[in-house]
This record gives sequence, C-alpha cells and structure tokens, in this order.
Amino acid sequence: MNYPNAASGLKMMFLAQILTIVGAVVTVVGAMLAVVTAGILSIVMLLGSLLVLAAGILDIVGLYKAGADDQGYRGALIFALIAVVVGVIMGWVDQSSIFYTLLSIVDSILTFLVVNAVCQTTGNLLHSMGKDDLAEKGNTVSKLYLICTVITVVCALVGAIPVINILAGLAGIVGGVITIVGYVLYLIFLSNGGRALEY
Repeated sequence: MNYPNAASGLKMMFLAQILTIVGAVVTVVGAMLAVVTAGILSIVMLLGSLLVLAAGILDIVGLYKAGADDQGYRGALIFALIAVVVGVIMGWVDQSSIFYTLLSIVDSILTFLVVNAVCQTTGNLLHSMGKDDLAEKGNTVSKLYLICTVITVVCALVGAIPVINILAGLAGIVGGVITIVGYVLYLIFLSNGGRALEY
C-alpha cells in the first residue's frame, strides 16, 4: 500500500519550506541593499516577501492534497489556516504591546500543532507500510518542536518582566539552536517521508 497524495503533499510542503528559507534570505539581503542604495533596491525585499507568500500558499496546498490520504493532515491544515489569520493580525499590532506577545505565543503553539500533526500522521502512514525507523524520526521532530515551543512560550512570558528578561534572552538563544536542529530534521523528514510514501 502506498499514499500518493500524502507523498505529493509532503513534497510540496518540503518545497514550501525551502522557498521560505530563500525568501527570508532574499528579504534580509534586500533590506541591506535598500539601506546601502538609499532605497533604490528595496524591490529585492518585495521579491523576498513574495517568495515567502508563495511558500505559505504552497504549504497549505500541500496539506490539502495530503489530506486526501489521511484526515490527520486536515487537522494540520486547519491549524495552518488559523496561523495565517494570526499572522495577519500580528502585522497590524504594535510589536511592543502585550497583545502582540500573546499573538506570538499563539503563533508558536499553532506552528507546533501543524508540525506535530504532520509528523504524527506521516509516522502512522509509514508505520502501516512497515517503515518504522523513518516513522520514529517523525516522533523525534515532534519532541524537538515541543521543547522549542515550551522555551519560546516561557521566554515570551518571562521577557515581559523587566529584571528577568535577560534570562529569557539567554534561554531564547538555547531555544534558537534547538529550533534550527528541529527545523533541519523536519525538512529531512518531509523529504524522506514524501519519497517513502510513494513506494
């Protein structure tokens, strides 16, 4: 038994993650070029933003397509759509406000819920195919993302307290390193899972 829709959806999600990375890099480079050229090359920032937008759309389409093979992906899709709404609201809120901090916490939790749903659902499908080693890697990714989410939430809450916010910054650095490791493992899992579900 194989799962062609889930495989195709995971491949789209992998591509979406790559586009997100490229878009973020292009945006940062565009911001630096805009400063150096007094705004003349600010169009590069727009290109980066468009790449990130395309990645978001591709991610949602991938989740929708994968949902044809298992309902677990539909749950991830719902969380992803709610995260889009939260992200739009965050764009209109003052970043120094408590409301923005709460929205960023909600956004972090939603990101975890999406990744967890994708990893668990994919792991279940891989398990049904007898590919338990790869399925276990999805569990590892979920656990790392859970740790990152807890650190992010604690840092956001503690960061609001003036004296303790320095400790939150240090914990945030540790969380950042774990996040990078988790993200790389998630990319690998999406790529390998997409291939494994085809055959």
